Amino acid sequence: LDRIPESAACNESVKLAQQYANPGAANYVNAMLRKFCREKKTLCYPDRTADLCGYLSVRYSFPRWLCEMWLSQYGEERLENILKSLNRHPGVTLRVNTLKTTREDLLHDLAEAGLHAKAAPLSACGILLESGTSLTDLYLFTEGRFFVQDEASQLCTDFLDVRPGHTLIDACACPGGKSFSCAMHMKNEGRIIACDNHRNKLPLIEEGAARLGIRIIETRCRNSSIFDPELERTADRVLCDVPCSGLGVIAKKPDLRFKEPDDIATLPETQYNILKNCSSYVKPGGLLMYSTCTLRASENEEVIRRFLIDFGDSFTLCSHGTRTFMPDTDDTDGFFTALIHRKS
Repeated sequence: LDRIPESAACNESVKLAQQYANPGAANYVNAMLRKFCREKKTLCYPDRTADLCGYLSVRYSFPRWLCEMWLSQYGEERLENILKSLNRHPGVTLRVNTLKTTREDLLHDLAEAGLHAKAAPLSACGILLESGTSLTDLYLFTEGRFFVQDEASQLCTDFLDVRPGHTLIDACACPGGKSFSCAMHMKNEGRIIACDNHRNKLPLIEEGAARLGIRIIETRCRNSSIFDPELERTADRVLCDVPCSGLGVIAKKPDLRFKEPDDIATLPETQYNILKNCSSYVKPGGLLMYSTCTLRASENEEVIRRFLIDFGDSFTLCSHGTRTFMPDTDDTDGFFTALIHRKS
């Protein structure tokens, strides 16, 4: 584009912003591009060799503190691949409703509806959409043949090994995807108590369950860090998909990259309190799952390490142990799971 005059490039970009965004965005684009044109000769990348995190921060539009954190966790070679993967445009992954259909039949029905889809490589119930559409307008959605769920989240419920007749407590359930997956594993037999701290979100679970034909979910407004004596040692399985910084899903929610360290500083304590409290709901011999959609050791491995130090007499890490799904190698959300067994 070296032959395009700067004024023309600015004007056309503003027109595109007006057409595809909104007037506020157009004004921002106009101001930013004109400032760039005035000051571009003074701008330069940080030197990659002398300041790797500074260079990658600018190159991939991530805050420096996040680059530095991932550098310390994953090393120099891995860091750039993670940043690239979180800047990609993610596809859509469906979870087949095995209460109503099979993956093979749903793939056939999607093809009949004109959608390009294929079996997901990691999850036996997953389908990857290769073309975009408004899924909520699709009759297959209305009939409850599927719901949207990333492969990592699907595998999280696989690891939990929930079975027909079990009682499951989903401590931080909204919008309900993991409760739905567990109900399918349970073949609609047993009991799922889906809790959330925000009452206004519970209809998302109830409406989704009704569409999918799930009858075993009951919703409760609960702060899962506060003990409920009614639930003590009642559950075969407890799932703590705790509130987190969301740094593993930046590809889907780009604004999450602009969080500041102070915004997420208290999360590990909140997460630990939820895990500690909900562990009291697990029956002897039962399983406790801890999960997040972040790539931050202080919210993942360090929470589990603290819990096992404090409660190692009663709980132990399962042979499955911990697993981190990585966006650069697994092509999923960045996602952490830990499966813990309560001793008999």
